[in-house]
Parts: sequence; C-alpha cells; structure tokens
Amino acid sequence: MGDVSGWKPVELTGPKGGEDTRLAEFVGAVRGRPSTLADFAAGLRVQRAVEAFHAAG
Repeated sequence: MGDVSGWKPVELTGPKGGEDTRLAEFVGAVRGRPSTLADFAAGLRVQRAVEAFHAAG
C-alpha cells in the first residue's frame, strides 16, 4: 500500500493470504493444475484499466 509517506507492507490474513499459499498456487498452475491465479487476459484488462485511469488524470 502506498501513500505520500511511501510504500508500506500489508500483511494479508486468511487461507489465501500467506506467501507459501500463493507460491503453492503458482507451482500448481505451472504444473497444469486448475488455478485461481489471473491469466494473461485478466492481466491485460487490468493493465488497460490502470492506463485509462492514468490517462484521465
């Protein structure tokens, strides 16, 4: 999370918040198992939304 003071780490809680859980999800996706990770199409939609936001400002 960032503000005028700079970036600050945000600890996520719950079953999907841990670094080990996210890494295990990535490993599973690489090995061809179903995943809840964003795909390239979702990433592109986010990129376009962020660019539109910055272009409007």
